[in-house]
Amino acid sequence: MGYTRFPHDIFLSYARADDEGEGWITQFDTRLRQALLQRGPKGITVWRDVRDLSGHQDIDSTIKEALDSAALFLALNSVQYPQSDYCRRELQYFLEKSERDGLGQRIGTANRWFNVLQYDIPHGQWLPQLNNVAAYPFHRKSNNTTIGERLRPGTQPFDSRINELADALIKLLKEIGTQADATDSVSDGRTSDPSAPPQDRFLVFVADVFDDLLPTRARLIEGLQQRGIHVMTNRAPQTQTLESKPILEKIVALADLSIHLVNRNSDAAVREQLEAGVARGRRSIVWIPTDWDLNAEQPGSAGRMVAAIETNVEQSSRSRVVRVSRREAPDVLLDEVSKLYQPWMRERNGALSPVFFDIHPKDWKYADAVFAYLEDRKIVPLSSRDDGELDPMRLSEFREKLLKARALVVFFGTVDRQWVKNRLLKALQVAMSADNGIKIWGVYEAPPPTDEKGNKRFELGVPLNLEWMDHVNGFNSKLFDELLNKMSAGVMS
Repeated sequence: MGYTRFPHDIFLSYARADDEGEGWITQFDTRLRQALLQRGPKGITVWRDVRDLSGHQDIDSTIKEALDSAALFLALNSVQYPQSDYCRRELQYFLEKSERDGLGQRIGTANRWFNVLQYDIPHGQWLPQLNNVAAYPFHRKSNNTTIGERLRPGTQPFDSRINELADALIKLLKEIGTQADATDSVSDGRTSDPSAPPQDRFLVFVADVFDDLLPTRARLIEGLQQRGIHVMTNRAPQTQTLESKPILEKIVALADLSIHLVNRNSDAAVREQLEAGVARGRRSIVWIPTDWDLNAEQPGSAGRMVAAIETNVEQSSRSRVVRVSRREAPDVLLDEVSKLYQPWMRERNGALSPVFFDIHPKDWKYADAVFAYLEDRKIVPLSSRDDGELDPMRLSEFREKLLKARALVVFFGTVDRQWVKNRLLKALQVAMSADNGIKIWGVYEAPPPTDEKGNKRFELGVPLNLEWMDHVNGFNSKLFDELLNKMSAGVMS
């Protein structure tokens, strides 16, 4: 058993040709396990197929069993990887199974599959499923080839990348473990109680639909994820099993909200999820077409189930029916979710009171005094970990931390003015797309004094009141006292 509820935490997918010669894949595997052991909690497991493929074993069934048992998928991308039938099938199978294992393909905004780039391969040569996930490069430039060469295991660049990858895997596994623990606790009634304490994430269960509503459902899920909302799904398997209903009920009870898209074509699987959402969920929203006459439907049908929800006064505080056109449905439902999500976010942020510091690595030396000051006041500091180049992985981390914060402070130290402006613009873009609760936007002027720091204005294209804090001659606690007082008073920028 792995660290999560899955028997295997990480499935390592690779082309056999990439391990020939120096055994780079084997060394990668070994050093990844070492990094996970040193940097993470005990019990994280990695599965890799190391058998001799020339035998007569049923490889397909063995690999499928391992994939079904895996929490995360690590694709060791290369020239050979997309050419391998096994690699293509492994990736596709994992994506399909992740839709039906109770977690969905994403945990928050993070995908459950990772793209490890052994070489600098053009995007056009990647498998399509790897195009929109965070890429972890393990290569360097070479004069001998246009795709570069792999980093040598045991060198500093390799070790730095393997630690970065291990940290990302550990972080996601911890989130999966937390969610699984919460799911397992549903049986005692805690998570199904609407008055229970809030969880670390706002969870929305988007129920399965009949095929004609799949595009509408996809637009809705995309909109939720863009707003930083964690989406859970439970795509019904072809054959219902005895275990499927308890798992569904646990997922629905865990969610803060369940959303159901129902029409005349809705089948038994959709009806089952609708019944569970209304009976076990904290809150539920049901969309139906505007022209659907529910009273004309047969007893036991989805239409009659929705009609009962509409007329049940006792359920009105927890369940409601929305009638709009299919085209309008995603936007209207997103507005409904925001009405619940924004108060939850404000309450959660009010409890944690975090401040997000956007700091270039070369300005970290000016942050020690600030962080010590916040620690004394029991304020949670969050910080960026990049040099200004927000690749997909770092952008996901930047977004996640920003959505937790009530104040953003960009350090203006040895960096130039354009760097500060770019970071403010990126934060604004994330905040506006996710309706997050940033109350204070600030610029911390750190040493050394420069002419650039005298101008207290940025042309950002949107109205934004920036709190300028002049610390060029050293940390000034009074300026931060003013900042925290404004946060406590609820001053909005």
